[in-house]
Amino acid sequence: MFENDWKEAIEGIVAIPDFPFKTVKTAIELCYGSLLHSDTNIEEIILLFHFADKYDIEELKDTIKEVILITPNNICEYANLFCEENCAELVNICIDRLIVYFQYSYSVKDLDSLNNDIKLQFFSQASTSESLKKDFPFDFYKNKNDENLIDAYATISLMNL
Repeated sequence: MFENDWKEAIEGIVAIPDFPFKTVKTAIELCYGSLLHSDTNIEEIILLFHFADKYDIEELKDTIKEVILITPNNICEYANLFCEENCAELVNICIDRLIVYFQYSYSVKDLDSLNNDIKLQFFSQASTSESLKKDFPFDFYKNKNDENLIDAYATISLMNL
């Protein structure tokens, strides 16, 4: 295990008191090629993510991000949970997915329950998202009841030709 005079090398034991045994065991198994399934309990996934984050195991974090099954029915619940558990990277995945759901007009369950911080992040990211950008039609800003404005817009459009 360790080749020095450390306590862990002498005893052959490494103590990881911050995480349950099951989390540590699963993390080690994943590092050695086991698969994490999408039906894994979300609380366990969060613990695994914290473990991977604490010990800087990027491959494990990537695996976790890939396997989380985020749907329009659970995205708000998961985003709130990830926010409460200080998993910013997982919150960002939810926000990116929300942008896609809005782009394709998917109905999102419990949208009103979404944490206000997440809503602000969502609108900030959505406002700069290339996938949501659309050109405004020229007449978008017209006030059809004001003849002077209509004439002004006509003049501007002729100048831009």
